[in-house]
Amino acid sequence: VMLSVATYQFSLRHDEQRQLEQFDDQAHDHALRLQSSLDQVLAVLTTTQGLFNASDTVSRKEFGMRVAPALAHHPEIVAINWAPRIAADRRSAFEQALREEGIGNLGIYDVLADARLAHRAEPRDEYFPVMFSEPLNRNRSAIGIDPYSRPQNRAAMQAAMSSGKQWSTPPFPLIQDPQGPLAVAIYQPVFHLDRPLATPEERKTALRGFVILLLQPGLTMEAALIKPSSLGIDTRLLDAGPQPVLIKHLPSRLAGNRVAPNEHLHGEY
Repeated sequence: VMLSVATYQFSLRHDEQRQLEQFDDQAHDHALRLQSSLDQVLAVLTTTQGLFNASDTVSRKEFGMRVAPALAHHPEIVAINWAPRIAADRRSAFEQALREEGIGNLGIYDVLADARLAHRAEPRDEYFPVMFSEPLNRNRSAIGIDPYSRPQNRAAMQAAMSSGKQWSTPPFPLIQDPQGPLAVAIYQPVFHLDRPLATPEERKTALRGFVILLLQPGLTMEAALIKPSSLGIDTRLLDAGPQPVLIKHLPSRLAGNRVAPNEHLHGEY
């Protein structure tokens, strides 16, 4: 009897260790797959930046053609925008150009933090209004919005401008779908390449505008982790800020299986 009990306890410990190792392997695999999916999406920003680096004048049609393949392959992308830097003395001309295209009826406008109320932008030294937004049919209302007027966007834009690198916001509701899933905006700065870019001050002076990717990372996670794990892992995607925000929760889809502890994927994207 004592031998049987000892054998059972050894088998139980061995099984728990095996499941723990399997959980660690699958959690690592989940993280790698999610990171790979996000990297593919973020590459869209650099390829779109190349369009503006190659030309001082990019048309709406050229922009749409460049981003169309990415939109077709990545349903988690809500929009790809171009927001040029517009000085105060160019505001009227910019707004007139939008009216002539039959879009942007509000001109350059701002929204409140909950993305519900829009109003014409107050006078300021410069603006970063969305000029192009694809796919246009579902993002027409975003034309003319100035993300720089919202504090969380402004912080990300200033960081991208200063560093010369991509930078993202915390999760926020979309003007296109205030009650829908949270999104993040990722800013890719575009500079005048004939100007010096060595310091933050030089980059600020040379800034031409931003390519902006609006992404619903919860959909990225769903696509990357579509295959259920053999352990039934409960997965949560969190924004790793001072006060973490739950972006997406994928509960275990293996009813009746022993569910391993939650996997927390912290990422700044």
